[in-house]
Amino acid sequence: MPDNDQLAWFYYLVIPYLSICLLIAVTLCLITYKQQWFRPPKVNTETSKSIQTAFRYTQIICVTASMCGIGMDLSRFIISGFVLKTNENVYPYQINAYYSGADAFYYIGAITFYFIAFLKPYYTFKETAYQIHNLTLYLYLALLVAHSIVAIWYVFAVAYFVGFHEDPGPYFYQYNVPAIIMLTSFDFIFNTSLMTLFVFKLKSAMKAIESDLRASVANRWDDLTTKHALLFTITIMTNQIFLVTILIDFAIGQFGWYWNFLRGTENLANIVALYLSFPANAKQYYCLCGTCHAGIKRLFTKKREGGAARGESHRSVELVLSATTTDDPSSVKTCENTQVSSFAE
Repeated sequence: MPDNDQLAWFYYLVIPYLSICLLIAVTLCLITYKQQWFRPPKVNTETSKSIQTAFRYTQIICVTASMCGIGMDLSRFIISGFVLKTNENVYPYQINAYYSGADAFYYIGAITFYFIAFLKPYYTFKETAYQIHNLTLYLYLALLVAHSIVAIWYVFAVAYFVGFHEDPGPYFYQYNVPAIIMLTSFDFIFNTSLMTLFVFKLKSAMKAIESDLRASVANRWDDLTTKHALLFTITIMTNQIFLVTILIDFAIGQFGWYWNFLRGTENLANIVALYLSFPANAKQYYCLCGTCHAGIKRLFTKKREGGAARGESHRSVELVLSATTTDDPSSVKTCENTQVSSFAE
């Protein structure tokens, strides 16, 4: 057994790492607040304005909850290591109930992220030839509500049933494992559906209209598709790694310190993905992700061929063209129809 006066080795890894994550998260959140509240995108209709306001509030909630989640996970290691000196046990019973708040922040961030990730393309394509069917929307929202209910139960069970028991293991397995399995299943469904949406739905729409648009705009639509696919794929991968780790812990019957380590990574991924998706941060995106962006674009983009127009409506072409010009308004003239320009990015 290690000496209680000496920290276990992983504290020297996790505390600096989560401290850096928290510093980055706070910085990006402050920039996001400034961009969302003081320089919001301009919209032309009352409907677009109300939708944009809803998106703005949801994005603020997502990044704030994710930032608070990182802070609480960091404080757990500081308290357990320096105050309670529990060493290898980073889940001391004295604080477990209070740290159900970290779980709450995590699920608030995850649920709002899934909400944003789906509704952005939904409103981008609304009332066009490429719109996402309302049945898909209702099914997705129903699953999101079910996910929220199970998450609430999980947080309540940690706080009420598990929290203050010196040996929380049996209670956790009794009250929380079924919820974890359900939440993992929901997350897998959300992740695979979003992957399908961004990679296939947007790609098929691009190919359908590319013959109707000049090459420069079609190329920008390629960039938009690739950008969203890359950002949300990275976030999805961090989410799945965290969830798989939890299931492995259940299988071996041991709670690992790396739960909070990986959850901090996922919370930061939510913040970074939303930050880099904003049009104002295009330069940072291409600086950080330019190489991967170019590689994925080459992989998925087929050589364009000339041909006659496919008979899609002019309104649909205008909407998609507007969506592709939000990333850098100075490089391509904005279309007259800008109904969805603020939602595509």
